[in-house]
Amino acid sequence: MKSTLSKLLMLTIALLLLVFAAVACNKDDTSDVTDAESSNGTKDAADSTGATNPTDSTDNGDSTTEKPDSNTPVDVIVGNEMIIFDNGVYNVNIVCADNANDVEREIYNRIRKKLQSFTGVSPAFTTDFLAYNDTGESRKAPAILIGATNYTESTETYSELNYGTGTMKFVGNKLVLAFSSLEEGDSLYIKLLSLLSNKVEGKVTLDLSPLPYSKVIDRNLASLPVFPDKEYKTIESGDDTYFLHLSDVTENDFETYKQMILNSGYTLHNTREAGNLKFATFLRDDSYLYTYFKPNSNTIRAIVGPASHLAPLPTGEAVEQIAEPTLTMVGQAYSDIGLGMIYRLPDGKFVIFDGGAKYSKDLVYKALESQAVTEDITIAAWFLTHPHLDHYGGFVEFVENHGSEVKIENLVFNFASAERYHVVEESNNSMSTLRQMLRLELRDTNFIKPHTGQILEFSGVEFEVMYTLEDYYPSDFQYLNDSSLVVRAFFGGKSILMLADATYGAGVLMIETYRDYLKSDMVQLAHHGIWASIDRLYGYIGAEVLLWPSNAAGANSWITDAAVVAALAPARDVYLPGPKTTTITFPYEFIDNKDEFIKGHTPVEGEGDEATDA
Repeated sequence: MKSTLSKLLMLTIALLLLVFAAVACNKDDTSDVTDAESSNGTKDAADSTGATNPTDSTDNGDSTTEKPDSNTPVDVIVGNEMIIFDNGVYNVNIVCADNANDVEREIYNRIRKKLQSFTGVSPAFTTDFLAYNDTGESRKAPAILIGATNYTESTETYSELNYGTGTMKFVGNKLVLAFSSLEEGDSLYIKLLSLLSNKVEGKVTLDLSPLPYSKVIDRNLASLPVFPDKEYKTIESGDDTYFLHLSDVTENDFETYKQMILNSGYTLHNTREAGNLKFATFLRDDSYLYTYFKPNSNTIRAIVGPASHLAPLPTGEAVEQIAEPTLTMVGQAYSDIGLGMIYRLPDGKFVIFDGGAKYSKDLVYKALESQAVTEDITIAAWFLTHPHLDHYGGFVEFVENHGSEVKIENLVFNFASAERYHVVEESNNSMSTLRQMLRLELRDTNFIKPHTGQILEFSGVEFEVMYTLEDYYPSDFQYLNDSSLVVRAFFGGKSILMLADATYGAGVLMIETYRDYLKSDMVQLAHHGIWASIDRLYGYIGAEVLLWPSNAAGANSWITDAAVVAALAPARDVYLPGPKTTTITFPYEFIDNKDEFIKGHTPVEGEGDEATDA
């Protein structure tokens, strides 16, 4: 009886392990997605090798296939061909890591579905968990290893991999696909399809002669020194820039990596510290490398891109003052939402944040026209915080109507690739609109891609970048608002923190990163006061002046929200423009209107309960 129970128990455990393996590699398998489409909506190379093809493709010169392992059946490798499928049976396992990430599962599922479409039979699969300490036949069998499995063949291949490079090679009796981003995985999948034969005489074969094969996604990323034994991820971050994330590092590791960067041919451009963060910028030829260390998460973040996108270093030089510094909050003419903030600088130039919604009755231009002290209107910089229409719509309208009448010297934004935004909001098409406008209608405007920790200076006024979507990477932001650019201005003797639409996720990250360093004199209430980030954030900011970009209806609905209450607590003054454009002059004098403001905005029962994507 005991023997029978033991056998049943062992059988049950074995079946559970098999089910667990299937789930691990198939977590995100969407069978209703056709195999001709990849996750970013582009066709895979089953019928076109032009799909999202990255640049700098390289086939390594060594085309000799390694001698198969002695455990490989003689009929699996014939010459330079690997027989994947023969007479209704697969000769290889498809293996992914038990803890495979989303990118690895995506490539795994594409390969599995493609093989099934070739053969009509679902391929064998397993995870490295099932044979973690196994030295028997299951680990010695021929296999296609997808991503960072714990097989020796995978770990050795990854140890030789440059950042921004995907590699496919044949090791022993394993086909190894090593990559860290979807773009790299895409390139290997495309190459794999080109090497597979269609089912002929009951066989599906893989041509091994072109292997090893490598795809360089970005030459700047691939040229970075590789930090040994550090887990990393790479991301295409838009506008010809790429992002590198190194995990489980120390401050000493950061200093070591800075020296490795110098040894690789870069020159140091500048360094900076803010709070307990450390930043360093490097230059080489026509590219830049910006990197910073976050001790709260023990991470190094690095961004590479064209040097033309890098913000100039502050000079600290004073400018002749010909205008009284002012901060203008653009009225909400189109709807209850929108953000437009205009700084008039001491030399009469302007810095604008967003611009409100489209169809806003030219409020931005009217404000500039009324405040201009020179014959020609010059916008030193126009910041766009994130691609929601109530933030960039006014900018688009302005350029269409007045682009030839004013000079925009710099356009400043840090947007992700269009594909990454589409994951969050399917209908978001602002990337192509804005980038086409920059290319066609703003050819004489300089583009700056800001990064956390940088100081941007315009006419002697400093703007400190406090948060970008690069602080959220490598995770996919769940809400587009959490990709907002957060900037602190040092203006007219006050520090003014502009949170744009940074909501809960961004708020938590800023608290973890800065804490007391967030202290500011003025703050723009996040997301129009609608779920305005997290209450603890405003406790650290402690601003005495609250700038609320909404109207009376918005204030009535959300004035009792926890975050709004926390923002109001230390405030003396509250500005709510509503439909009227409101201008604040500097040096600033308090008006002490908070108590009156609170009394005048009674909560409306039943409102404030629904979210908005504004």
